[in-house]
Amino acid sequence: MATYVLTERSAGELIRAVFSVYFQHFFTIFMAYAVVGLPCAILIAIAQETLGASWMGLLEALYIVSNTFAAGALTVCVGDICLGRDPSVRRAYQQVGHGLWVKMLATNVMQTVAVSISLILLVIPGFVAAVWFLPASCVVVLEGTWGRAALSRSRRLVAGSFWHIVGVWLALFCVIFVVSLMMGMVCGVGAGLTGINSKALLTSVMIVPITALQVLGVLGVVFIYYDLRVRKEAYDNQILAADLMR
Repeated sequence: MATYVLTERSAGELIRAVFSVYFQHFFTIFMAYAVVGLPCAILIAIAQETLGASWMGLLEALYIVSNTFAAGALTVCVGDICLGRDPSVRRAYQQVGHGLWVKMLATNVMQTVAVSISLILLVIPGFVAAVWFLPASCVVVLEGTWGRAALSRSRRLVAGSFWHIVGVWLALFCVIFVVSLMMGMVCGVGAGLTGINSKALLTSVMIVPITALQVLGVLGVVFIYYDLRVRKEAYDNQILAADLMR
């Protein structure tokens, strides 16, 4: 089977690696995300038609949390791929579920609060904080630390590679945005030709392909984390295997 070699990569090489693993292991990667991400997306689609703004806010918060757990599961999946093993959704969530989910949730809450406060103060500091804490979920899964310590560790990893991370992140975001826009246009044309005007129905049709695209964003965060550790700590398969045994 194809593996991902732990080595320092340029932004372009890292993006190509994300797409390579995404397509080579699509079903497992998609399911690792969809287990938690897809139900939240469906609930949000229903809420847009039937519930008020207060419920939407709650569901959006739940969606952010689900992405955190998905990032944890994908961290394990990519680790298995690096070690030449077949990635497993079951194994990934078993590892995340062994007491880590509480630590991941607490870290996510602290991360969200920190970024929100930064956004309230100024837009730019909010963006900086978002990048600083981007790999925090991966830190919790592989390094055993959580909460404030995980956020501090994430910030130290990002230091010195800020614009490298921004470049990878923005490139993946642009791909997701453009493809989503094209899918929306196709869906809109189809709705016009068939006379369908139900927003809920159109959203339902789009949920699975949009979810498949969103996986790219979360997978990109995982690859950024591994790349940062290679750059700063000469991270290799031996250390990774030990981390996955925690």
